[in-house]
Amino acid sequence: MRLFNKQKFVSVLSAVFMLVNSFGPYSLAIINAPATPAIAQEVTQEPTQAQEPTSEPTSEPTAELTSEPTAEPESIEPTVESTPTVVTPTATETTTTSVQTPTQEATQTPVNTNASVATPTVQVVPTISDENAVVDTTVIETSQCRADSLNGCDPPTLETDKEDYAPTEAALITGSGFAPYTTYRLVVFSNDEPATRFESNITTNTSGSFSVSYQLDGIYRPDYVVEVYDNTNALIARTTFTDSYPAGTQTLSPIVNGCIQDTFAAAGNTQKLNCTANDISIANVTNITIKDDGCQFPGDTVTFEATYNVVSTATERYDVGLYFSNDGGGLDGAYTGSCTIGTLPYGPTPAWKDLDGDQCGDITSAQSLNPILEITALCMDTDNDNNLNLPYCTAWSNSDKQTCSLPNQAIPETPAKCNCQGGFEVPIIVPHQAKIEVVKDLIPSNDTGTFKLQIDSTDKTSCISDGGSTGQVNVSAGTSANPGATHTVGETACAGTTISNYTSSITCVKRGTQTVVATANGTGPLNVPVQKDDDIVCTITNTVNQGQLKVVKNTVGDNGTFDFIVSGPSASTPQITTSGNTGTTGFVSVNTGSYDISETVPTNWQFDSASCVNGQGQSLGTPTGSSVQDVTVGPNDQVTCTFNNTRLRNITACKYNDLTGDGQDQNDPMLAGWEMTLNPGGVKQVTDQNGCTTFTGLAPNDYTVSETTQTNWTAITQTTQDVDLTGSQDETVYFGNFACATITGSKWEDLNGNGVWDQGEPTVANWPINLSGQSDAQTTTDENGEYSFKVCTPGIHVVAEGTLNADEWYQTFPAYEYDVDVNSGGTYENNDFGNARYARIYGFKYQDNDGDGQLDANDLLDTLGGWVFELYDGVTNALIDTYTTLSDGFFEFTGLLAGKSYYVKEQQQAGWTQTYGPQSLTPTPIGMVSGADTRIDFANFKLISISGTKYNDVNGNGSRDQEPGLQGWTIFIDLNDNQTLDQGEVSTTTDANGNYSFSNLGPGTYVVCEVAQAGWTQTSSPECHSVTAASGQNATGKDFGNQGRSTLILKKVLNPTDDTSLWDMDVTGDNVSEQTTLGHNQTDQFELPAGEYAIVESPDETVENDIYDSSYECSNEQSGNGRNIDDITLNPGETVTCTFTNVARGSITVIKDVVPNDNTFWDFALKAGQQTVGSTSLADNGSHPFTNLVNGAYVLSEETSELYTTDIDCGAEGTATNQGSINLDLNPGESITCTYTNTRIQANSLSISFSTKMAIFKQPAIEPAV
Repeated sequence: MRLFNKQKFVSVLSAVFMLVNSFGPYSLAIINAPATPAIAQEVTQEPTQAQEPTSEPTSEPTAELTSEPTAEPESIEPTVESTPTVVTPTATETTTTSVQTPTQEATQTPVNTNASVATPTVQVVPTISDENAVVDTTVIETSQCRADSLNGCDPPTLETDKEDYAPTEAALITGSGFAPYTTYRLVVFSNDEPATRFESNITTNTSGSFSVSYQLDGIYRPDYVVEVYDNTNALIARTTFTDSYPAGTQTLSPIVNGCIQDTFAAAGNTQKLNCTANDISIANVTNITIKDDGCQFPGDTVTFEATYNVVSTATERYDVGLYFSNDGGGLDGAYTGSCTIGTLPYGPTPAWKDLDGDQCGDITSAQSLNPILEITALCMDTDNDNNLNLPYCTAWSNSDKQTCSLPNQAIPETPAKCNCQGGFEVPIIVPHQAKIEVVKDLIPSNDTGTFKLQIDSTDKTSCISDGGSTGQVNVSAGTSANPGATHTVGETACAGTTISNYTSSITCVKRGTQTVVATANGTGPLNVPVQKDDDIVCTITNTVNQGQLKVVKNTVGDNGTFDFIVSGPSASTPQITTSGNTGTTGFVSVNTGSYDISETVPTNWQFDSASCVNGQGQSLGTPTGSSVQDVTVGPNDQVTCTFNNTRLRNITACKYNDLTGDGQDQNDPMLAGWEMTLNPGGVKQVTDQNGCTTFTGLAPNDYTVSETTQTNWTAITQTTQDVDLTGSQDETVYFGNFACATITGSKWEDLNGNGVWDQGEPTVANWPINLSGQSDAQTTTDENGEYSFKVCTPGIHVVAEGTLNADEWYQTFPAYEYDVDVNSGGTYENNDFGNARYARIYGFKYQDNDGDGQLDANDLLDTLGGWVFELYDGVTNALIDTYTTLSDGFFEFTGLLAGKSYYVKEQQQAGWTQTYGPQSLTPTPIGMVSGADTRIDFANFKLISISGTKYNDVNGNGSRDQEPGLQGWTIFIDLNDNQTLDQGEVSTTTDANGNYSFSNLGPGTYVVCEVAQAGWTQTSSPECHSVTAASGQNATGKDFGNQGRSTLILKKVLNPTDDTSLWDMDVTGDNVSEQTTLGHNQTDQFELPAGEYAIVESPDETVENDIYDSSYECSNEQSGNGRNIDDITLNPGETVTCTFTNVARGSITVIKDVVPNDNTFWDFALKAGQQTVGSTSLADNGSHPFTNLVNGAYVLSEETSELYTTDIDCGAEGTATNQGSINLDLNPGESITCTYTNTRIQANSLSISFSTKMAIFKQPAIEPAV
């Protein structure tokens, strides 16, 4: 039983007082104070001096104390704290609750939710009654240690899961330390605009805790408050959380646009602004970050980011616009022109002000705001203090009726709602200004060089030539604090211009004077000092440098003197005499420019070449004749021009008759009239009567002299001779010739290969015959088989036949060749040759597809590669050679000799049988003649196999659908087609996977059948497979399908047996689904294909409450708890019976009866053994069912009280008196109801131990006020 609540405690206390009153004429009145924490008010009567509390409490009344109403009471005080005090709320405690007197009714003062909670106290206030002379006491409950008190010993806590949320998030609010099972009021509110408030009742759990999720509505409000009140509107707990502004919208990005007057006019306003108000201004600028090179001089631009401290003198201003001038203009700069426009930021620190619900920022006088903006501004220093003056304007609206969503919509509400400042300073340095101009001076002025002029290492011009200038360029000149600055000037050469070709210098002067500021040789950079307002002109002078020219003369064959003419800016006529075949003028300095250099070629000299190069070896000018034109000499160039000449000479050619062919001697006469040719040039001349001719005026060179050959003559010497002609001497060459002889013969075909030209054997035309030895030649026999050689070289010559086709012919006569000793003009005959052609035996290897021993049309298309054929000598039977057929089945034996005999046979292969071609071990030999070509074909049949699978056709559809094979079935070849396995017929047995195979089957037709087994039915077709063998084509997939059958019996058993519920039974398997409905002791039977099944039972719609424990047991020893059999195997021919048993669960209901009726709660527990299966708490007339209980023994008990007697009535299950528990035996499906009656024991039989101290006063017996 739970701890008594406050009301229960007062009830018990009242009973104690009733007992005390029965012992004597003394009474103590107890007033039940309201639950709201109370603050005691001042009492209406002060106690008398005699009624002051004593130092020690009196334990019993004095002797003078009587029951008469007129008697004065003794000074007996209740044992409370010291004299009662009056508790007054503090200044902040605005909530007061009156203390009730026995004669007045309690009233509640409304609670101010914003007030703090006063600390309540417990007071006993004695009062004097003249009527009965008794002290009445009022006991006021203390809240100092209440579980739900803000000021309790362990005060309740209120928390959120985060301190800060986005506007779209949900806040998880949790409370703990509150009173259990108590209803409170939860309030969530925000006073930030637009204000919101949420209220809801929440009830704590057994531990005094609760949890609530509060969804924010997406509108940004910075601060939220969460409060919890009890049923008297007392504030129990409080917490807060914050709302962060959505990410990504912290600022409205500034835009560059027209200034404030332009933007005001663009909004349709025609008035001229008068921006002299001071409501909003910029106090200062901090956190400056310059994004470029800053202000280099007045009039430059600077890009920077800074934080602007914006302040307001007005209470509230709306849609504040900030206009910053980009192009200067003093006070008017932010009125018109180009401005950067922004509005106040949205956050994060300090928080933005949105007073009117739009996107543009607002401001109050209570808080300045600090927008961060990036601005590009003109560098102006109007007050000459070297700081940037940034004109700006602010705009605002006095009302919140405008809608603003972009910075350029933040415009003045009226022409006066703005403030413009022209001299606002930003601490960015704006230095003083000076001017520098750089000028280009080229010498000579028509020089084509181009340059880029620089100031401070920055190009200030494009590529310019003589007279070019940067113009006046503004540069910094320091500040007043640090006057003066130093800048650099210089130049770089453009493409095509080389700075080293010039002598350069820089001179800087003040404009209009001769005062030199800085000077230096070279092209810089040169440091140039400047002061404020200086105007400096710097001249960069470039003078082109001179070049050098040298002429070199080289000769071949001799030395000489040569004259030259040099035309150009520095003309001359040098003369060079060579020594050691070379000479030179040396380098001569010349002005830059274009030159022509030429020479005068002397008699008997040949001009060869001329060229000019610079110092880097690059070619210059254009060679033309004996000159080089347009040679450019540049600055610092060293140009060398080289001329080459050769001395001219003669060559003589002579012709003689070499009578003996052994070279020229005194007996060989000279030959006139022979043509000679000189190359290069192709000059032709004829020998004179002395046999010689001369070629004159030739330059040194490599020459050739060639003779023109004549018929029936051959050259003994080379017909073309090389002559290395130098310039130092003439040359002579000689040519010798010899008369030609003749060699002849014939070529025939030796048909029988005996090496003799027999009568009737034909000649062979177009056969190659070769001549070698002293002469090399080749010819072919003519249509009569004859050949002839003209031999124009003396000595031994070899005549042999050439190879026409070495794989087709072989020589039979002579053994090798003829050796002929040739003399000048001789004739040599009958040099004959005999040959025979190789013979061949060939054929093809075919597959005899139908095995009929005939080569059908389809067989000729099915050739076999990889078969070995053997060639044997027809006389000795010796193996000569083997040949393996190609992929097209072809084989051949070549190189067979005429006059011999041969035979061919194949090597057999496993798995094949020969059906066509010679099959004898020694076939009849075939005699060969020259060129014989004999064909012999072979054919074979490849043995086949027949295979398939014996499978369990589970679904009986006659085809295999992922179904298992059957092992141990007999498959046979039915030779007599009677579908019975007879003696002598081949058979096999299926393996573990149901597979079978017959192999090494030759041509023919086969019938394959199965041997049937009991309990199985063949479902596949045909009944037997007929297979006509085709070579090499294995017959697969010759499957046999059978289906086994089985019986399933289902039985239903219910407990209790009088249970009338019906149960649906579902049986499912592969492509099988059966259903039945069974009651108690009913059965049903199914004829099913053998296989795997699942059985599922479920109560049908007649069963209102499914409170059954289920189990099953099958005759195949399969059993278990539950209603489903997930996997049961039914074997072929098998009968399986499965019994499904369902035992109904019961309930036990407890009813509470309290005499007399009160609000006391009683705790009940239901146990099965040591395990508690349920519990509840009931007051008078309460009831609770414990349901879904399995049958068995239970103990139902309650937590008893010494103040009550207990009677238990469980009907037929039994009764009990003065004990808190009873044993119950619950049957399947049974419902038991137990009534617990608790009767309060009368006061005269109650033994009390009460420790509370109290004052007892004499008074008539009265009923306690509750």
